[in-house]
Amino acid sequence: MESESESESETEPEPESVPESPRETQSSLERSEACREADVTSTGRLWVVATPIGNLEDVTLRALRVLREADAVLAEDTRRTRILLMRHGIAVPLRRLDAHRERDSIGRLVDEMRRGRRFALVSDAGTPLVSDPGGRLVAAARDAAVPVEVVPGPSAVIAALVAAALPFHAFRFVGFLPRAGARRRRTLERIARSDEATVFFESPRRIAETLRALAMLLPADRRVAVCRELTKVHEQVLVGDAQRLAERLAHGCRGELTVVVEGGRSDSESVSDSDSDSGSDSDSDSDSDSGSDSNSDSDSDSGSVSHSRPGT
Repeated sequence: MESESESESETEPEPESVPESPRETQSSLERSEACREADVTSTGRLWVVATPIGNLEDVTLRALRVLREADAVLAEDTRRTRILLMRHGIAVPLRRLDAHRERDSIGRLVDEMRRGRRFALVSDAGTPLVSDPGGRLVAAARDAAVPVEVVPGPSAVIAALVAAALPFHAFRFVGFLPRAGARRRRTLERIARSDEATVFFESPRRIAETLRALAMLLPADRRVAVCRELTKVHEQVLVGDAQRLAERLAHGCRGELTVVVEGGRSDSESVSDSDSDSGSDSDSDSDSDSGSDSNSDSDSDSGSVSHSRPGT
């Protein structure tokens, strides 16, 4: 019989290790590298968040969730964004990112996101990058394989098109008009020639001058809508020919303005209208005459129609 010390000293032989093949070794290395990359960018991301264009209640549930989850909010104007965050009880650090600071901040922000930081990019109102800064940061984040998510929301462009109620088959948005010079003149001439509706932003200080310039280029039957303070308490929409609107706003106005210019009629539309007119008879003319009343005459004389949303 063997002693206890002899039996304890006996151990089972260890299994021989089988070396990995070159292909398995390469796959293992690739998986390790992929894991390291995932660790860098799996949680870091950039949200591009649309915010209200006026009424602070016009914000989506998703936008509120994202703003709460962000490590910091990158804002064009931290003072205005702070009002929105306070209104909805969101306590998140704010960092200024306007057009002047964007270029110098891109490298640092992208590096932070690659290390796991999550940022929400917002503008003063509406969607970042639409006549607002942020494009360089979004492009740099994508180039660095940082996930970018867009959180859509309110749009002054769409709101103005709906509020103006001018017929259109297509539209184009040109942002803010050039302030002066040949570029401004060429832009206005393109608007006048276009058969698509055109939407642009304008300063209250220049609106009357812009309308007078459009009046010299547009035919009398092309209408313009000036939408002021959309979604706010003092919202106002003026619709009419450019000259009458220029006279009405000759002394200026206050607030943010979005302008819609009705598109011109294409050749096919003109032919269609001509065929329709030739098919009318005296009965329809009589009906048209009898259907007119003092209200329509008044609208025609004034050259513009306006509506305002009463304060609530």
